[in-house]
Amino acid sequence: MNFRFLLLCLVLVVQCCNGDANVGKKELENHFGVEEGNLESVESVLLKLKKLAHQRVYGDREFGHDAAEDSKKPVAISVEQPTVAKAVSPYLFEGDIFLSKKQAISILKEASNIPVNSRTRGRGRRSFDSSPESKWPITAPIKYTFHESLDFFAISNIIKAIRYWENVTCLTFENTPGISDTEDHIEFFQGQGCYSMIGRNGGRQGVSIGENCVKEGVIEHEIGHALGMWHQQSRPDAQSYIKVLSDFILPSYVSDFMQRDKDIDTLGIPYDLGSVMHYGGTAFSADQTSKTLVTRDPLYQSTIGQRETLSFFDIETINKAYCPGMDGFL
Repeated sequence: MNFRFLLLCLVLVVQCCNGDANVGKKELENHFGVEEGNLESVESVLLKLKKLAHQRVYGDREFGHDAAEDSKKPVAISVEQPTVAKAVSPYLFEGDIFLSKKQAISILKEASNIPVNSRTRGRGRRSFDSSPESKWPITAPIKYTFHESLDFFAISNIIKAIRYWENVTCLTFENTPGISDTEDHIEFFQGQGCYSMIGRNGGRQGVSIGENCVKEGVIEHEIGHALGMWHQQSRPDAQSYIKVLSDFILPSYVSDFMQRDKDIDTLGIPYDLGSVMHYGGTAFSADQTSKTLVTRDPLYQSTIGQRETLSFFDIETINKAYCPGMDGFL
């Protein structure tokens, strides 16, 4: 009887895990223009990246054991954003970025070329993806839609976040219900947490605004990704302003602090501890309280990870990238 009971429990656990995975996969397929097989490719590449970073930081320590233990724990990039949903976690980079297959392969290639003794160092200047194909055209409004999964409150705050981006940059947005999936546009939907793609990827691309992601600053953060912004602490000059405490990071997530070589423009904008795109001090913390990022100036420790609103330099980044001759606020 005990054996049958244990076997039943095991079956239920496996079904539960598979169910979570299927929910995440279905969500991504439904809200992004994902070609067949690309999800599995992205998941595979991210797993390779995790193993690579883990080996460089922890040597021969077993990755599989750490990954299994870490999967039981909540993960967040800031205390002001909800935890990353397990259903979509295997497909996300740095906690809230859904990479295209091309982006994922490029990042793995860059990481593979970093000398082993560099640990987590070696990334080029990267805060904005300035490749022409990743930028939205400014000759017409950026089109967007609202999925039926969103409630009135979420839609209201998304509109406020969009209006703020419009008020402080040259960008404009247009709600276009019924737009074809093949036309470039953003689809806001209530998914498993908060996440987005980096820049324009073609066709329909989702921005997930989960039920606990409706704070305007969080929405501005995810729109920032969709416009081409990466996380602030990934810049090569970050170590002049922050220290990464790898001893307190969930071991299988150390790749989310890994810096890379590829040169992507910072547009000459200073490092910004107050950026809405910055990790919080306990990002990917093993116990959710120990600090994984410490500011070299302790006065700024409580500033990193803020999700109140865009900073001056967040706005300047987009204005320099999209709006020639414009700096800072309009």
